[in-house]
Amino acid sequence: MKKINIFSLLALSCSAVIFTNCTEKEEFIGYPLKQENTIVNITGTITTPTPANAEGRDLDITVTISQSFSSDAEVEVVATLKNGVQSTTTVTVPAGDTSVDGTIALPTDGTDSGVEGISSFVSIELTAILLSELEPGINYTISSDPLTVDLYDAIQFDYDDGVVAGRMTYLVDWANPSINDLDVYVSTLEAAETGDRYETDIFDDTHPDGTYTIDVAVYIASESDIPWRIFFVYPDQTTFEIFEGVLTGVSGGEFFSLVTFTKSTDGEGVVTYSNVSAL
Repeated sequence: MKKINIFSLLALSCSAVIFTNCTEKEEFIGYPLKQENTIVNITGTITTPTPANAEGRDLDITVTISQSFSSDAEVEVVATLKNGVQSTTTVTVPAGDTSVDGTIALPTDGTDSGVEGISSFVSIELTAILLSELEPGINYTISSDPLTVDLYDAIQFDYDDGVVAGRMTYLVDWANPSINDLDVYVSTLEAAETGDRYETDIFDDTHPDGTYTIDVAVYIASESDIPWRIFFVYPDQTTFEIFEGVLTGVSGGEFFSLVTFTKSTDGEGVVTYSNVSAL
């Protein structure tokens, strides 16, 4: 019995060895060790030539990153209103470059900011970066100081592109339009007399070249001082200027000239506007 037991134990021991290490060619199947990627943070900056705009409008931006890559780099840009509403776009920095121009549509939430607008209501940041050709073992992240933008309710009426293309527009806003009513004229050639909060118009580019003024007539003045703001939008529909002031000691029936500009037409019929300034 003892010999049999020894043989049995030896057989069982051999079986265990064969089960766990049968041949040299077999490999152990288990979980491979996880290889951690190197994380490299890229810093970026965002700039804009127009640090004020209206919700829903495209904002021109330039994105710059701290290093170039051998492949294109897609950078995610996020604009956030102070109440949390966001919009997102992606710009592509070409291989070998460190900056690119682009646009981002500002978020829309129906915020009523009044004629004053809301200071620094929009914050724009770079949130992600992805190379078109990934680099093995490296994950890139990106961070940036926020770009803040003032927000106005409207800068331009919502014209169809075909209607407004190549022509200047203006929009006049003022305080407390429910009790103050202004009408707007351009050198008495054009008029905007809706009775609504905004007075706006497309300047007819067939008017003769020359100097013009944007004027307001006070139809109703329930307050003696009325802050106003004019948005002068150039024919490219992107570039604009803001002029503002206060009508002081006003009463119904008074007339004020606020902004002057010069219209010129070149030999190819292209209209430009210059010398735009407040009076």
